[in-house]
Amino acid sequence: MSNMFRSDIRRVAKASFVLAISIVIMLSINVRAGIVTKESSTLPYQMYRATAVWTGDHAFIFGGRIEAEQLDTIIKFNPVTKEVETLSTKLPSSRVSMSSVWTGQYAYIFGGDHSGHKLNDILRFDPATSMIEEMQEKLPMELVGSSAVWFNSKAYIFGGHNNTTFSDMIFIYDPSLGTISTAPMSLPTPRAGTATFTDGIHIYIFGGRFLQDILTDIVKFDPMTDSIEVMQSQLPEPRYHISSAWTGEYAYIFGGSNGSVACNEILRFNPSNGEVRILGARLPGPRERTSAVWTGDVAYIFGGQHGGTSYSDILAFDPEGVEEQDDIAPYIVIAVLLALLAVIMLASFLMERKREK
Repeated sequence: MSNMFRSDIRRVAKASFVLAISIVIMLSINVRAGIVTKESSTLPYQMYRATAVWTGDHAFIFGGRIEAEQLDTIIKFNPVTKEVETLSTKLPSSRVSMSSVWTGQYAYIFGGDHSGHKLNDILRFDPATSMIEEMQEKLPMELVGSSAVWFNSKAYIFGGHNNTTFSDMIFIYDPSLGTISTAPMSLPTPRAGTATFTDGIHIYIFGGRFLQDILTDIVKFDPMTDSIEVMQSQLPEPRYHISSAWTGEYAYIFGGSNGSVACNEILRFNPSNGEVRILGARLPGPRERTSAVWTGDVAYIFGGQHGGTSYSDILAFDPEGVEEQDDIAPYIVIAVLLALLAVIMLASFLMERKREK
């Protein structure tokens, strides 16, 4: 073996070893990066079963429940100043388990439960004036635990129940016309306690409960063609009472219950390929019946409940670290292969030198 060739081997082995160590160090730093943080400010109550919208500069949290009573409050959260304010404006009555949408001008709030009385109200809240109005239009049935999304200037309301009946219907509310209609297609099974989002093309509905059955379904609905399908992708386990946030690339699903216990998992759903992943990031503790909003940079998760404990937490979830932490497997394989290559080449070089002696 020539001196030049041995020198080349040493250089390649050294470079491979250094690269492998560099990748391992980089991955170690990313794994330690924090993703979920608890804000210093808190909600005014330990509360759950509220609904929330993001208006572009503030989050508004409507209604909900504390252990002793239901709430008729509207809470305003400023993520820049961390200020939490309870508005003087109240809901027409205390209520829980509503769904809501943000139109770009108004928040619309659908249904809910007031002290055991199921509601079919549609409320309109104007953050510019802090005024709330009960619309003349009513949902076709009283609904608790529905989910809703704003798509193509209409609100789509999915499922829900009124204690005796679980709904499989999709209601469409057009505030510009003041009409509410029922989509020709229905959900695959009746359900409540779902979460939903739209990527601007389709609407996706996650999980939920039908009577005693907790679902793993991910339902894909095309409002332009009124077609609906259950995707092959599923949640990793049955869950309902979940909240979600859509970032423009991924949907994130927070906590929820499998019917027996709550969890602290954060799931990531990719609508482009249907992939569902359990992230390394976790909520500080198991919780269900949270509400969540996406601000453009961070998801905020409000309140929640676990067993007999409810929370006043405002949690901030930063997904930027998720890509680095969640997708490290290929890099680990590369690092291991490079390290093995370096060891093999070094061993070969040493054996060659021994034979020369």
